[in-house]
Amino acid sequence: MNDAFEKELETLINRHCKENASNTPAFILAQYLAGCLVTFNTAVQQRETWYGRDPRPTSPFTSGEPLGQTAASTCQPPESATHG
Repeated sequence: MNDAFEKELETLINRHCKENASNTPAFILAQYLAGCLVTFNTAVQQRETWYGRDPRPTSPFTSGEPLGQTAASTCQPPESATHG
């Protein structure tokens, strides 16, 4: 994970006082949660490999191409998928 993501996560944890229940500093919780995401992504890739599928992550907003393979692969849904 990158430092910007962890900092935003820390800010979010503080904003919602989620560090209070465990009396753990928000930056430690942010590091932990970012690590959980990395571990989960690794597990998903291992699962896909085990099933004989392409383990590269794909975007739900493209037609299934691996991320980084098309210009449309971003974290934002296409305008046609938004409501309102």
